[in-house]
Amino acid sequence: MADQPDLLEQLRALPPMAAGRQQATAVARRGAELGMQPQSSFISDVLLRSGLGQGLLMGAGDEVEAFFRSRLGNETYEQALEDVRRRLAVTAQERPGQSAAAEIGGGILPAVGAMVLSRGQAAPAVASRAAPLVSRMAQGMGQGAAVGAAQGGAEGFLKGEGGAAARLDRAAEEAVTGGAFGAGIGTVAPVVGGVVRRTFTSPEERAARRMQGLIEESGTTPSEAAAAYSARQAPEMGGVRPEILADLMPGSAIAAETRRIANMPGANRQQIAEQLQERANQQGPRIMGSFEEALGGPRGNFFDNLDSLQAARSASAAPLYAQIGEIPARSGRLDQLLLRAPDAAFDEARNAARYEGLIFPNLVAPNAQGTRTVVGDYTLRDVDMVKRGLDRIIERETDNITGRVSSEGRRAIKLKEDILSEADQLPGPYRQARDAWSGPTAVMDAMRSGQRIFNERAETSVRDIAKMTSSEREGFVIGVLDAVNQRIGRGIEGRDISSAFRSGNVRAQIEAALGAARSPEEARRAADALLQGIEREAQMAATNRGTRSISATAPMMAQQADFASSMGGMGLLREAAQSGIGAAGASALQKLLQRGAMGMTNARVEAANEALRPYLFGTGPEVSARLRDIDRLLQPPPAYGVGPRQMVPGLLADPFAETLGVQRR
Repeated sequence: MADQPDLLEQLRALPPMAAGRQQATAVARRGAELGMQPQSSFISDVLLRSGLGQGLLMGAGDEVEAFFRSRLGNETYEQALEDVRRRLAVTAQERPGQSAAAEIGGGILPAVGAMVLSRGQAAPAVASRAAPLVSRMAQGMGQGAAVGAAQGGAEGFLKGEGGAAARLDRAAEEAVTGGAFGAGIGTVAPVVGGVVRRTFTSPEERAARRMQGLIEESGTTPSEAAAAYSARQAPEMGGVRPEILADLMPGSAIAAETRRIANMPGANRQQIAEQLQERANQQGPRIMGSFEEALGGPRGNFFDNLDSLQAARSASAAPLYAQIGEIPARSGRLDQLLLRAPDAAFDEARNAARYEGLIFPNLVAPNAQGTRTVVGDYTLRDVDMVKRGLDRIIERETDNITGRVSSEGRRAIKLKEDILSEADQLPGPYRQARDAWSGPTAVMDAMRSGQRIFNERAETSVRDIAKMTSSEREGFVIGVLDAVNQRIGRGIEGRDISSAFRSGNVRAQIEAALGAARSPEEARRAADALLQGIEREAQMAATNRGTRSISATAPMMAQQADFASSMGGMGLLREAAQSGIGAAGASALQKLLQRGAMGMTNARVEAANEALRPYLFGTGPEVSARLRDIDRLLQPPPAYGVGPRQMVPGLLADPFAETLGVQRR
């Protein structure tokens, strides 16, 4: 140590311009070897020159300082620049850890400041699945740096000895160390904490946090997902259906998790399979109910419906038909039409009157020249009897299976239409009576027309409906419902049958059918709602198919078995013997982290799946309520509340001071 004064004298006598960087480095190294007090200052050289100049200003600090010193002092720019660079070299040799940490800290200071000011939130433009984790890591870095620096500075000031200047110097050292170390701990803490939390917290909390992450990955929030789900259950959206979240978010992380839970072996899987099978089996009744609601038609067997319609309509129309028996109907035009009716029509009219206790007069007879002529007056009731006779001819000439009408039947149809058109113009309630009940034959014809709704062009159905009376339209609706029921019945139970109602032609046919029960505008709105409900059924069926796929079960079971065997004592020894201790340890750590995502044991995995099931497979208001509870149950702590967890970075900073190169005075 005897040569310390000589070395100091050399350093002090060295002119700024004469001392090159190599000379300064050599002197500093020699001084460090002799245990001399450092010639560099922590605040001015480490914090300001290394941290601010070399770090924050990206290496331009020496030129900036030299410029201002040359303008404000007696030095030239070159002299000041050489002096600054000499002091940086000395500082780098005397305080290598501190100067390096200061440069790094100064470089990342803008990023840390932005994180602190934004409360650690990721930029809205970040649209990756890692965004929530990146946000938490950024927040952790900002919190750790801020708390570590503050606590380290306070600790350094209290531990320092000597005057205020020495204590401030020690406080600044501790603040830098604590801030750097705290930023590192804060960055990794969300990752490690997430694994620990998922492993050791209750299944209910793990499920809630898992759902929160899955929903955020889908680009929404739990509250928004709850609102969207509730809206689907509203009456104007088709009412409550057994939809699950995956139906609303196909192809999302929610759908993938639904599939995983449904195929994970255990008791949970059986309950989910039964639920999915039940909603598949009920697809047909739900679609049928939607058609019945849209058409305002009755439920049950359509033959029973037809009998009920006939009884009710006939009873309500009886007083009107009684009135027309006294109203004269003879006219030149009707005479001509009646003369064209075949004898069979008069025979059927006579038979119908006999069964009702009435007398049907002889309306037509041959004259002396052998020509048919009308022989007497007749009433509207007599005209209606002829119409009913024509109905019987039309019924006989119509094939019960194909619905085709013979040429004789078509002539009878044309004659009946002409007679009714003329009779409806006469005084009296005949049109009202026919509208209330046009007879079983006409209603049966309308019903058969409804049964052919999916085989006819929509324009044809619209034209036919326009000519129908209200009772015939009711018969038409009964036929349409029967056609829907037949289509559903041809499907296999548990299979998707919505495709039978989703083609473009069927949409037009459905809208035409609804026109029998509603106005055109109402028919369009009802068709939109009905087809929207059918699309929902199709999505539910697609979800069932994707969810119940068993392709993922085998890999999951294999992963569980591999984990159980490899993590046992014999498994670890076997892998260590084959691959070495280091490789075996790395493999075990990787498997532990994978399992830590949902729990370390099969029992904990099953418990977490059971807690997830009400979110993923619940239906109705329960799902919305649970989704809204996530926001309430998982409220994050205050952004910068200082508790035991936040104090860790500062408390751990001091033991690492020597490792980072901090020298105590």
